[in-house]
Formats: sequence, C-alpha cells, structure tokens
Amino acid sequence: MLKFLKMTVAEDVIITDVVVVDVVLDQDAKVLEVLAQDVKVLAAVGLEVTETLLQEKVVSEATEIHLVQEEKVVSEAQLQEAKEVQTELQDVLKALVILQDQEDQEEINTLIS
Repeated sequence: MLKFLKMTVAEDVIITDVVVVDVVLDQDAKVLEVLAQDVKVLAAVGLEVTETLLQEKVVSEATEIHLVQEEKVVSEAQLQEAKEVQTELQDVLKALVILQDQEDQEEINTLIS
C-alpha cells in the first residue's frame, strides 16, 4: 500500500512537471513571436547591430524552447512509466487480496469441518 501511495505521489509530481513545462513552452513561444516581430521592425529602421543581437536572442530562445520540449518528452515518458508501474502494483495487490480471501475461506472450511 505504501508503494502505491509513493507511486501516486510520484505520478502527481510528474504531472505537475508536465503542466509547468507546457506553461513555459507557451510563454517561450509568445516571447519568440514578439522577438521575431522586433527583428522585423528593427530591420526596417536599419539598426543592424540591434537586429543582430535580437537574432542571437531569438536563436537562444529557440534553443531553450527545444530543450524544454525535450524535457517535456522525458517527463511524459516518466509519467507513462509510472502509470505502468502503478498498474502492475495494482494487479499484484488484487492478486494478494484474492489469495488472502482464498486462505481465509480455506481456514473457515477447516474450522467448520
């Protein structure tokens, strides 16, 4: 039962991580869009130095978004693994309950006889 509770807590933590990663990805995507628009405006004005810096920042943000997406994939894989372990533990628990019921019934039958 303790393992089941630990797995449930672990699953909750992984779900929370996935939700946080989704929020970060959404925010990063918005920042990337804003930065891309800023690059276009500055190119029109002719501020090449600032444009280069912003392009570098866009590349940096894109790299960060990619890393966060990879982290999300890993978190989702961990969540799936936790679910599989939880299912296995639930199956074992069911088998133990059935076995205990059988032993109890045998004991009752022995006492009745």
